[in-house]
Amino acid sequence: MTKAIAKLLCSEQARQRELRRQRQVQYRKKKDKYEKDLAEEICRCSVCWGFTLVSPAAGLGLGFLHPDVAALAVNG
Repeated sequence: MTKAIAKLLCSEQARQRELRRQRQVQYRKKKDKYEKDLAEEICRCSVCWGFTLVSPAAGLGLGFLHPDVAALAVNG
């Protein structure tokens, strides 16, 4: 009887580990897709509007400066 209980507990623990692993994989896929989509959107904006960008991959964040805003800042 003890072996059966131990075997049942081990199989439940293995099932929980597998579920946790699957959730982590799904999370990473969603995160990677979000980052890729964000990078594509930033690239599109930088081409269309001439934004100045700081690399998000370097963990520095984004620095946007629209040309019209820059002109207002310079010309007052």
